[in-house]
Amino acid sequence: MSLISLCKSVFAFLLLTNIPNCQFEPKWHQPETPAKLRLVLGLEDCGNEQLENKMLMMEQLFSERLKDNRVFYKSVSSDINKKEFTLDIIKLADETNSIQKVRKYLVQNVGLEMVTAYQVKDQIIKSWIENDLKKDSVENMIDLNYIQGSQYRKYPEAVILACKKENLAQLKEVIAKHERTTDIAFRWGENKGIFQDDPNPYAYLLYGFNKRNKDRITSKHITEASPTPSQYTGQIEIIVKMNKEGAEAFGKMTEKAANDGNREILIMLNDEVYSAPRVNEGIYGGSCSISGDFELEEAEQLANLLNSQALPCEVKILSENAIAE
Repeated sequence: MSLISLCKSVFAFLLLTNIPNCQFEPKWHQPETPAKLRLVLGLEDCGNEQLENKMLMMEQLFSERLKDNRVFYKSVSSDINKKEFTLDIIKLADETNSIQKVRKYLVQNVGLEMVTAYQVKDQIIKSWIENDLKKDSVENMIDLNYIQGSQYRKYPEAVILACKKENLAQLKEVIAKHERTTDIAFRWGENKGIFQDDPNPYAYLLYGFNKRNKDRITSKHITEASPTPSQYTGQIEIIVKMNKEGAEAFGKMTEKAANDGNREILIMLNDEVYSAPRVNEGIYGGSCSISGDFELEEAEQLANLLNSQALPCEVKILSENAIAE
């Protein structure tokens, strides 16, 4: 080795060893390492308009979602003719993770929606129960929150009825049929301890709102989502922050709900009601919390999906195969 080369090597060594806290980020994308698993994803109902641009965008989003899940991967590629994506995975960096969780995360979008709820005392709800629902002879399956001529309420006023798990599938079919012929949009939520000391067997609750109501908050209004323990209960909740448009819309929505009998705001993720807080005053701070008896991992995943760009098309897992070394 020449004197010049030796000096260069010594200089490089000194430079590296004198960098404070010198750390190297893991290479999530490692093309030199053989892949162990191949996932093939296929598009569903995407159409052909700007298909190439959509698929390029989705390649990038799949890469980002693999990184979110701490997955080392070799490549993410697409085939526009087959409308398919191939993801060659090296390994999961986090041993507590699983390929099942990764698969779900890759293809999932979170649709957030907040809208003012009907209350069970509203005339449109009363009429629907008395004139429509009871025609289907489902009284033996449901626990009605509304009793004609009584102020008694077993649940918060936004709850229309409750049912047991074994009756949920059949009732969903009945409710879906009614939804097509009324201005009420129905949504279900799981009862996660409305009454902490009551082992209530009615685990699923039905809510409703005006399907023509355009005053609502959606995922497009969210700028940041993060899981955190509640300062009041200690349970994990998701704090969402809104852009200027969302903050103004949420303020007007909550003020109107408060002035109209302290109505509830339905907070929904993928059409499931996670919480329905009652509003006492307008909330103009541009943030709110979503509670739902979350496990930390579930809350982190939902927050990541709310923070990430939505997939422009629906996808499904077509195959999952180990790659022989």
